[in-house]
Amino acid sequence: MTPRALVCQPDRELAGVIRRLLDEASIAADVVSSGGALLARRSFHDLALVVVDFLLPDAHGFDVCRRLRKHSDVPVVLLAHCDDPLDMIVAIEIGADDCIRVPFGGEEFKARVRATLRRSGVMLHEHGAGETLRMGDLELDARQHVARMGREELDLTPKEFDLLHALLLGAGKVVRSQDLLMQVWGYGDQIRTRTLDVHVGRLRAKIEPDRREPSYIVTVPAVGYRLERRAA
Repeated sequence: MTPRALVCQPDRELAGVIRRLLDEASIAADVVSSGGALLARRSFHDLALVVVDFLLPDAHGFDVCRRLRKHSDVPVVLLAHCDDPLDMIVAIEIGADDCIRVPFGGEEFKARVRATLRRSGVMLHEHGAGETLRMGDLELDARQHVARMGREELDLTPKEFDLLHALLLGAGKVVRSQDLLMQVWGYGDQIRTRTLDVHVGRLRAKIEPDRREPSYIVTVPAVGYRLERRAA
């Protein structure tokens, strides 16, 4: 079944852009133009995502998110119109799952929506989402949510699995740290964290526990990481 989203956006042009991007991400979207129209909905159980603009004709996006959180745990993405890091902090504290600054890039928007849905357990049937990806003895079955090294199944946390998936999709190429943070955690450039480094270290230890030199995950200093198969 195709995941459904509800977009609360008074700007018709921007609403159309968001609807198109969600469609490209295999998400069907309906649009309302006010917080009141969104909150008048009796149930949110059929929705995989709610996208709410900060600037609504009858309320602030923060207020809509707070009220929504009183009776629903549907994933919420807020749209901010200024580059203020405090917006992200407040958004998370009131229960939003992500906060994206407008204007945004289309690929950034889709990547962060995908990350939000993955965290809630929704897997989208896009290119690469249902494929088995391989490199050397390393194999990841996205549909079954299983990763193996040879015949041995790897005991990965959900974030480690998502990180390995992102690296395998970009196998052989450098995947920027910012892109990995956005794809796996939904963090934008304004968030500074060692989360990625820590998770890469843990993933490395599980993939190649007996090696002193990395044979799969290669660090590219000040840029990101590259997944490649090096000879023993």
